[in-house]
Amino acid sequence: MKHLVPVFFLGCVACNGDKDHGQQTGMQHTGEVDTAVSYETAGLTDGGTFWVTYTTDPTPIGQSETFSATFTIWNGADETLQVTDATVSSVDASMPDHGHGMNVVPEITDNGDGTFTASPMNFHMSGYWTVPAEITRDTTVETITFELSCCGS
Repeated sequence: MKHLVPVFFLGCVACNGDKDHGQQTGMQHTGEVDTAVSYETAGLTDGGTFWVTYTTDPTPIGQSETFSATFTIWNGADETLQVTDATVSSVDASMPDHGHGMNVVPEITDNGDGTFTASPMNFHMSGYWTVPAEITRDTTVETITFELSCCGS
């Protein structure tokens, strides 16, 4: 059974991704779209409990084109073990250099298999974005923030 969770989604989620076990690293940005930078599509939450991955459909994302992002939650100590009793409780994204997010408000759908899809989403401009996702299990609430540049010029 699918459960729809309304989400105030103020930004976007990345342009590319598979289940990638590379560690998320911080990045420096200049406010310009850097097509040579590889942005991570997986990483550890701030408390280390969860490893979170995401993919988009379609990939890559085009500017001003509607897409969806699907998140999967894994065990932070062993990212080969999927966590099915946690939820993506919120997703937010913004362009910090511009002080705004997306022009659409997607919903998060529990897909019933440990994945959660945020849709519809839309990059209405190219540039640097940050995408925090909040993961909740019982009383544990942790966040991961993905960083990316999107859509080229």
